[in-house]
Amino acid sequence: MSAIQLPEEIWIRVFGFLSDRDKWNVRLSCTYFKQLIDHWSLWKDSVIVLQNFYNYDFWKILRQRKIKSVVVQKTSAKVLQQIATWLPWVGSVTLVQCGDGTALVTLGALKHLKRLVI
Repeated sequence: MSAIQLPEEIWIRVFGFLSDRDKWNVRLSCTYFKQLIDHWSLWKDSVIVLQNFYNYDFWKILRQRKIKSVVVQKTSAKVLQQIATWLPWVGSVTLVQCGDGTALVTLGALKHLKRLVI
């Protein structure tokens, strides 16, 4: 039996011991590992730092990983709307630079938001 034929549950358990950087490197190695590395249980305690505008595929990956905590470097209505749309279960949002106070209205859509740092 080759290593890749191990059950998914075993791989996910092994990947759980890796740092985020190591998970990223494993994700790049093959499509099978890419699928497994994006399993939500491997990212449940991760905090994602948003620095730019991101494309559909990026948000799709974050949604698949069920990210619950985000840090937004530069707040805009568009970024907050994307968070509300793609990650409605987010429980923690940190806004590092908030130049548009009116954009904060969008956060009302986050029904599970327990922590907001501005």
